[in-house]
Amino acid sequence: MRRHSASPAHQKAASALLLFAFLWWLWTFGSLVGSLRPGGAPIQQRLLYVLAFDVCGLVAIAVYFKTWSLLWQVPLQALAAIFLLKGVSTLIMLAFERPQALISPLGLWYGGLVVAGVAAALLMKRLQVQFLGGHHRHLTTRSSGP
Repeated sequence: MRRHSASPAHQKAASALLLFAFLWWLWTFGSLVGSLRPGGAPIQQRLLYVLAFDVCGLVAIAVYFKTWSLLWQVPLQALAAIFLLKGVSTLIMLAFERPQALISPLGLWYGGLVVAGVAAALLMKRLQVQFLGGHHRHLTTRSSGP
């Protein structure tokens, strides 16, 4: 299998497409986390449709770039990011506005999100080392041939 450098236009398209996919997953997971928190609104059916769209879009991107590791890297990155963002930001807000809420079920929920975010990031790093030799496959090269 031979590889050659892709054009700058291909590099920009790959970057934009992956950024869009990551942000879309981030928004979806953010909505899910907001629905799952104690006292949160129930999960709406349209959110499940968006999640199905996310999966289909990511599969299409992985097929186009012939990079199957995207199927776990993008969702794990988004999951780790949203857990950390929501967890840390809410804990900081609670610490300043209602310190007693830090030991309530809500505070423990968001503390658990921080722990889950760190665990997701560590899992992603372990999978990258195990399956990819510790490196991302650069999408700026396309394989030629079958």
